[in-house]
Amino acid sequence: MHRGYKDYSPLRNMSEQEPPALVSWKTFHVHVAGKPNKAYDDFIKKLEEVGQTKVPSLEGCDYLLVFCPITSRVKTDISDALGKIQGDKPIILVVMHHTFDPEHTVAESRRQVTSQIVRLTVDCLFYENEFLKSKRNDIAVFEVQKFLGVTLSETSLWGKVKNFFCGWWRNSQKWIVGCAIVCGAVVVVISGGLIGGIFTRTKNSEGQNP
Repeated sequence: MHRGYKDYSPLRNMSEQEPPALVSWKTFHVHVAGKPNKAYDDFIKKLEEVGQTKVPSLEGCDYLLVFCPITSRVKTDISDALGKIQGDKPIILVVMHHTFDPEHTVAESRRQVTSQIVRLTVDCLFYENEFLKSKRNDIAVFEVQKFLGVTLSETSLWGKVKNFFCGWWRNSQKWIVGCAIVCGAVVVVISGGLIGGIFTRTKNSEGQNP
């Protein structure tokens, strides 16, 4: 049976890369080194579920979420990925290792990172377009959430329900407004027809009276 985050201990002490003080970032922009992959979407959703918001522009984000798939050597691929990023926005680096084995063991990629703007590095496993269900991935997501200062209440059932409805409302606002406009127009038309009918009947009734 697949276990949750609370059943695991972190693979390392996060203070080795980031001081104990947590951050209060809320918005992130995604940068993908290489081709886009649906496996990355699963990681992004796990951040959105705890209140993080993906934004389309680099200027409007608190931090960059960088996905770096390993295709040759870890150090080389990471250096190439970071070398193409402009600006000095802080980075959370997600190093993606391609394997079909959810128990696959990889060396910690953080040891290959020298850039000062990379605030946290985690390793994840994926196979083709699938983000694997694995202990490694659970720990990676947990460490990122912990680094971002996510509270227990935000990962509770109530927090998930709240975030679901908040997300639904954001995505449905235009649809709801459109329905309200259509319904309002229908009410106006029906009301106009009823008033016109009453007026016509009244005139006819007055014409029949001597």
